[in-house]
Amino acid sequence: MSNEETVGDRLRQARQSLGLSQTAAAYRCGWESQSRVSMYERGQRSPDYDDLARIAAAYGVRQEWVLTGEKPIRPGGPIDRGDPGTYHVRRLTLAGAARVGADGSWRTLEPTEPRELAINAPTGDPTAYAVQVCNHHLSPAFRDGEIVVIEPNESLVPGEYVLVKTTDGVERFMELAIQHPDRYVLLGVRDANERVTLSREEIEHIYHVGPRLPASMATVDTANSA
Repeated sequence: MSNEETVGDRLRQARQSLGLSQTAAAYRCGWESQSRVSMYERGQRSPDYDDLARIAAAYGVRQEWVLTGEKPIRPGGPIDRGDPGTYHVRRLTLAGAARVGADGSWRTLEPTEPRELAINAPTGDPTAYAVQVCNHHLSPAFRDGEIVVIEPNESLVPGEYVLVKTTDGVERFMELAIQHPDRYVLLGVRDANERVTLSREEIEHIYHVGPRLPASMATVDTANSA
């Protein structure tokens, strides 16, 4: 990756790799015209948090890659070019809201308001689902109100976030440090010095955490609310 590349260069590269025009890209992001896409690509304007999340979701790329170019363009697979069985933008109904406690954990998902919300999210996992993170305890890694895509069938990658559910029913976002055949070494999201080792017998499931999207991208799921 050339150090001379700009944010605009990477945005153009990601858009063109999907075969999208600027108008089509704007439509994916929920914008009425292509002018914002054009300004970002030409470096006339820098995307704020909400726009960066929209672009990353629409293109299926990492926000960190857009900003720095230093990390993989996206986890879990190649950018989609329309091939069956690869990455797609999928419509996901929110499974609920995670009311995160002071230790970053929760036991049950609560209903979202309005009850039936859905979001278009980039994922290669047909079993993916979305949850909304509530409360500020995981900030800045997970923002209050942010919608997080969970990918049960994506590969686990050290250094990336996972959702761990232990056999006592507690769920928690953590960072995967090391994966052994019989155990996982995990790091806390709030405290990087927190280190937890869990055996496979202690874990009900451990899922890859995919895109994190702003709540403004969610809309009422008319298919299920009728």
